[in-house]
Amino acid sequence: VTDAGGEIRFETASAGVENLLVMYEVLSTRSPADIENHFAGKGYGALKRELVELVVTTLEPIQKRFYDLMKDARTMDDLLSQGAAKASVIANQTVADVRQLVGV
Repeated sequence: VTDAGGEIRFETASAGVENLLVMYEVLSTRSPADIENHFAGKGYGALKRELVELVVTTLEPIQKRFYDLMKDARTMDDLLSQGAAKASVIANQTVADVRQLVGV
């Protein structure tokens, strides 16, 4: 995202910068005012760099868990089977509800 100017404010941000700000807000759990104060005078480059760090930090434990699960095929198969069984129960009930509603 490249924007003219360097002021980082939620209410005046372009759509692209606003997306970056919202992602930063969600991942950092900081308030919009705190984010604006934090980036005051720093420009978009700082926002982008810090957002990348937040994304990486947020995804690292998820990625680690994924790779740990992928190393153990049996555990992964068990988890997938459990998920499929739960989904089947929900799907079957939904189909039954729809059939009843449409009179089939």
